[in-house]
Formats: sequence, C-alpha cells, structure tokens
Amino acid sequence: MKAERIVDGIPVNPVLPKNFYSTDNRARPNSPWWYVPYITEGRRGDGSIPFSVECLDGGAWDRPTWWGSFKTIEEAVECAKLGPERRRNNPMFPDPRKVPDPREMFPVAQPGKQFLVRPRAAELGGGFKLVLIEDMQEEGGGVFPASSPAEEVKAKADATACGQAWVDGRPWVEE
Repeated sequence: MKAERIVDGIPVNPVLPKNFYSTDNRARPNSPWWYVPYITEGRRGDGSIPFSVECLDGGAWDRPTWWGSFKTIEEAVECAKLGPERRRNNPMFPDPRKVPDPREMFPVAQPGKQFLVRPRAAELGGGFKLVLIEDMQEEGGGVFPASSPAEEVKAKADATACGQAWVDGRPWVEE
C-alpha cells in the first residue's frame, strides 16, 4: 500500500485502487484495504475540515465508510486507531482489532445453499454467528459463543463445519 506519508502507522492520502469509492464490496473480497483505516487531507474543497478518516469496513455496500472529519491530524489518528466514536463500546459492532475475513461478510450471491460465519461482539458473548442462506434468502443459523482465544478457534471451526454440513445436506453432530 502506498501513501503520501504514514503518521503513527496510519496511511495519509493513500493511493487507492481505481473506482475505490464506487465498487460493490462483494467484487473485492481480497482487497488489502479491508479494515485499514486511512486519512485523507483536504478532500473538502473549502479546507474547513482538513482531515477525514475512512475505512473499507462494510458500513456501506460500495465504498469505504466515513468515520469522521477532524481539525488536527492527531484527532484523525486517534479515530483511525480506536474506530469512530459512534461505534466504540457499541455491542452492535465487533471489536475492530478482530478482523473478520471479508469473504465471510460479503458472499457472492448465488442460487443454492451457502453460509456465512461472522464474528460476534464480546459484549454479546464473543464467538461467531452462523447464517444459513438458500437461494439468496436467510434460512436460519446459530450462535457459537466463545470466551477465550482457544474457544474462538473451536467456535469458528464448529460454525464452519455446521454450515458446510448444511450445504452438503447432511446432519451436523458436534464431536
């Protein structure tokens, strides 16, 4: 990733891919920009708010999410490191330090059976949520809680095995 400069580990004025602000997220599951907040300087022509923080985090379906605008680079770096104020300590948003695989968040829409395994916020018990999809409609799912890193590994493996068993049309039995 190239940027004009790096401030405390955060890219400032990065060189972004063509059509970065108008590409369906499902078309970019392997983008290196997933969950990498960055700062842009002077995107607003009047210069009134010189620093904006954005991140490709799935908050919008076709562009990065605007996390906030700030008068100082220090405020922008703090936002980039901690996430936007509106999301901090909110159980609806997973811990930004636990980066989910974007392929699990944005499956390629296709007929038939498929599944997603999504991380759950620690406030909700951690672990993962399984979403079962058939013919592009949610059909059910389950929760696989975890309270430690070792349990997280098992919870994700169990959720994935259960989802795959459902896709394959066989029962899933926890071993």
